[in-house]
Amino acid sequence: MNAYNYAKEKDIPLNSVPVSIALEPVEKLFFYFMSGKENPAGLTIKQAQEIVENFNPLPFPCAEDLFGLQRNGHWQTIVGTGSLRKIVTGKELSRSFDVISERIKTDDGDFFDVDYPSEHFGPSADTKRTPIVIIVHGLEATYRGAMVTKMAEEYMAQGFAPVLFSFRGCSGTPNKTPGGYHVGFTNDVDLLAKILQKRFPQRKIYLSGFSLGGNVSLKLLAELGSTASTERNIFGAVTMSVPYDAVGSGASIDAGWNKYLYAKNFLGTLKRKAEEQHKLFPNAFDIEQVRSSQTIGEFDRAFIAPIYGYKDQFDYYQKNGSKAWLPKIRVPAISINAKDDPFIPEHTLPDPHKDVMGAPVRLVYHDHGGHCGFVASRRSRESGKGSELIATHSTDAPVNDANGNDDRWIAKEMARAMKHIHVETEKMTSR
Repeated sequence: MNAYNYAKEKDIPLNSVPVSIALEPVEKLFFYFMSGKENPAGLTIKQAQEIVENFNPLPFPCAEDLFGLQRNGHWQTIVGTGSLRKIVTGKELSRSFDVISERIKTDDGDFFDVDYPSEHFGPSADTKRTPIVIIVHGLEATYRGAMVTKMAEEYMAQGFAPVLFSFRGCSGTPNKTPGGYHVGFTNDVDLLAKILQKRFPQRKIYLSGFSLGGNVSLKLLAELGSTASTERNIFGAVTMSVPYDAVGSGASIDAGWNKYLYAKNFLGTLKRKAEEQHKLFPNAFDIEQVRSSQTIGEFDRAFIAPIYGYKDQFDYYQKNGSKAWLPKIRVPAISINAKDDPFIPEHTLPDPHKDVMGAPVRLVYHDHGGHCGFVASRRSRESGKGSELIATHSTDAPVNDANGNDDRWIAKEMARAMKHIHVETEKMTSR
């Protein structure tokens, strides 16, 4: 019996069973016991696991259609993320809320930008009890993007105060130091959590990231361990389309159709930023290697690896993929992925038992949904077997088009999962 199973059986406080992780090789995990006190949430391992285990994920309503688009991972990805809307209109999804913007300086002389919805952080807002959710975007996305906007609106509908975080260099203003961010760069999200904890000590904080931002969110929880709640007021997370195995995901995005549908677009913005940084920091990396990069992996080897001190892109991926970090997480986390994600091969997804090893992490896998897509259908195709009734969040939920497609399904499901974590944590800590 390993340490986690023993602790669960004996109902030993979660904070009493820290984990150390060996990153070389990443598969080796070492458990040991230490004496410790319960965190402020008062959650034992059994309680923390109960929170995530008692969450009931809704089935993703993905009906068969005439051309099979609903069940195509690429269609789900391109439509669901808002990429198609942006290509057609040239604009991001408009926000339904006003914001207060802040530029936060970092200890290394750089900065990152944050937007706060006015109704939750303005002068007349109730800043005492409303829980906070830090939304962390994906690779080369923006805090003004469609996915962040949909998530923010659905979190507000569930009673949360969202904080819209931007990685360095992604808010429209170039950052001041070499690099900016990467798949495991947790420094700035951690700094933001520290600041929010000091400003709002009575408000619980949660993390919610998608794609690269989901990996960063889970890795940060693991790095903080039991101090997530004691020193940051972070009490849980909900993530989506997480590239847990960065080695496998990196190889996938650079192969086949992905190379032309997705990697080419990412490389365009990444290379432009690298050119600007080369003017300021000519010795930080080899610009000729960056220019000759034809894949994300080659770019990471030429740019990310030398700036952040990795041997190559494989060393970088291996040390930052969140799969190996999951056992160190100490607060409830629910993470949702699709098995047909073009970026994340199904065989790279973590095993709920072998890779989680007793941590309070719930992995939810749907057969369809693509990468950050999950465009739901509230209609089913008539077939010889009759009409299929597909579950959704509400029979009165708004849809986006005449075909009954709803591109907010995943944002609603994440907000529902987060409300479950928050409500159950509040119940258990008030006993």
